Amino acid sequence: MERLAQDLLMFSMFDGHGGAIAADFSSSNMAEHINYWLERGETDLKVVLRKAFIGLNNSFAKHLYDNFVGMCEIVLFRCGNIWVLVFEVLSHGRISVTV
Repeated sequence: MERLAQDLLMFSMFDGHGGAIAADFSSSNMAEHINYWLERGETDLKVVLRKAFIGLNNSFAKHLYDNFVGMCEIVLFRCGNIWVLVFEVLSHGRISVTV
């Protein structure tokens, strides 16, 4: 439970169906996103929550991008006597493919 305002408490449970990293990030950042809109004078809780969830989603996507080290894939295809090796490296949104 977290007190967000004098008359507003937040009870939350984050299931992490996107993985533990999603649950941990949401748990650590949701109140900040709600408070952002409350501090700007938004009084409609439905609007606050909608904007907070959108902001949290965008922040999580940025967090993943900023902390993404990269990945590498090597795939070998064979069609008859033809072999094709595809080497792909993904790092911070940059993809390099060699065929």
